[in-house]
Order: sequence, then structure tokens, then C-alpha cells
Amino acid sequence: VADEWKNAIASMQSVPDSDENYTIAQEKIKQYQRNLEYSQKNANPQPKTPSVKKPPEIYFQQGLNEANTAAFLTQTSKSKDEWEFVATQWEKAIENMKAVSASDINYGKAQQRVIQYQKNLDYARLAASRAK
Repeated sequence: VADEWKNAIASMQSVPDSDENYTIAQEKIKQYQRNLEYSQKNANPQPKTPSVKKPPEIYFQQGLNEANTAAFLTQTSKSKDEWEFVATQWEKAIENMKAVSASDINYGKAQQRVIQYQKNLDYARLAASRAK
């Protein structure tokens, strides 16, 4: 994802100052730079099936973290790739919430969030299908 933001920044930087869209490009550079910093800060590459099993209490918090990332990126996503990444974040959030044990104090909240996050995932997929 960070590479995509770097490419987007480079693309905006190539807009000449004589171009009518120069001001917009400069604003986008600032926005994309924030998104790049956020994606680098929150990069969390994990295999789909971790080789080390996570402690059960971790699932709820990780689900919240993934959902927060998705919600943040939803605010600025425009391209198909960006929306697909948002959808992936919602999928991860759902997986983590579904993994919350019935004996966990957050089980009820997790089940409610699965429903909410599924709606958000559907929206992100729809946005991805409509984006260029």
C-alpha cells in the first residue's frame, strides 16, 4: 500500500506549476503524504493463518485496529485499489471479531460488530466495483 501512495505522490509531483490542476495536485500531495505515513505506521503484514496461535483476548483488539484502519482509509479512498484495500481491512476485522471466544467478555460486542463490519465491507466492495 505504501508503494501505491508513493506512486500517487510522484504522479502529483509531476504536474507542472503552469497546469490548471497544479493547486489541486499540491493539496493531493499533502493528503497522500498523510496516507503514506499512516499506512507505513500501521503496516501489519501477517500471514492469513499465523503459525503461532494468538492469545484469545487479542482477537477483539485486533478487530478494532483493523476496523479503525478501514474507517480511516474510507475517508480518502478513490481508486479501485484503494477501495479493495479498505475491503481487505474490513475482512480482517470481521475474521478477528468472529474469532472472539464465547467466553470472552467482549463476545457480544464482537458479534454486533461482525454485522456492522459486514455492511461496511459490502459498501467498500461496491465502491471498488464503481471506482476506476
